[in-house]
Amino acid sequence: MNSRYRPIAISVTLLAVGIGLIWWWNSRPPNTGGRPGPTIVRAAVAPFAANLPFFVLQEQKLLDSPSVRLEIVTARDPSESLNLVLSGHADVGASAFTGTFAALSRQPDAVRLFMPMYESGAAPTSYLLVPTDSPIRGLRELSGKRVGTYTGATQLLFLRLVLDQAGVGSANVTTVQVEPNLQLPALNAGQYDALFTVDTYAALALARGQARALVVGPRPTYITDPFWLGSAFVSKSWADTHSREMADLVNALDAAIAWIRANPEQSKRLLPSRTPIPEDVLGSLNLPHWVSSTETVDMDSVQHLADLLKDHAILSAPLNVAPHFLAAKRSRK
Repeated sequence: MNSRYRPIAISVTLLAVGIGLIWWWNSRPPNTGGRPGPTIVRAAVAPFAANLPFFVLQEQKLLDSPSVRLEIVTARDPSESLNLVLSGHADVGASAFTGTFAALSRQPDAVRLFMPMYESGAAPTSYLLVPTDSPIRGLRELSGKRVGTYTGATQLLFLRLVLDQAGVGSANVTTVQVEPNLQLPALNAGQYDALFTVDTYAALALARGQARALVVGPRPTYITDPFWLGSAFVSKSWADTHSREMADLVNALDAAIAWIRANPEQSKRLLPSRTPIPEDVLGSLNLPHWVSSTETVDMDSVQHLADLLKDHAILSAPLNVAPHFLAAKRSRK
């Protein structure tokens, strides 16, 4: 090598070594005293009141343990929550049974279900709304009309079930889907004649006089009461390889459910910062009933919903739901 370039070569070599040392130093795992760092659980949840246990878990730091930490990934709607988990962009989510049952009918080992929730006729969380000046007074008057709902296959399938079970016939109604935050503006702008929605948006519309209720609780009224609307779920591959972390998560969500029941009004006050629900309508908001891992799941009722979905061609084949739930108390009649 020409002696003139030797200092440059040495400098380049030293720079490369220095960069390598810096990369090695920055890429080292953190010093945890010989212990591995916490496992991050990515939970994809939509900004709906039905996901309150996840919000309580985070707010109350119920999963604040050395082994596992919760990271919430905001999903636009329940369908996107499911898609994020199925695509590997999240580990845990929450969605309606229409979506998870359809996924399980295609991929039996895709997810496992836990923390199911239901809506009852006594505490409804679903609504069919119409504008305050609408001439529509009965459900059958929706035939030939346009009915809106928010984006995602889940809500569309629930609407189809309600219309078919009520005798209106989903084929006789034009459905329009919009982004969740556009549901009420679209109703008031006349883009559809009625809106099929959930308490997150219905409580706001009714409290502000933006709509009136055509049907309160259409899901338990026309599908089944109680209406098992959905559950949390976890990627089966993640659950199989993270059994300790999964147990910690389930226990933390059980604690969150207990905290909500003991502090219902205080727990609702977490919603305005995480959902579209303003504080002044919290008093009129109903919450679903979440079933913890220590409580009994009425598996016959859940199976009835799956059979109903099959009867209406929402599921292409029969689905035995019980094996897809994590170990929990189950009742069968």
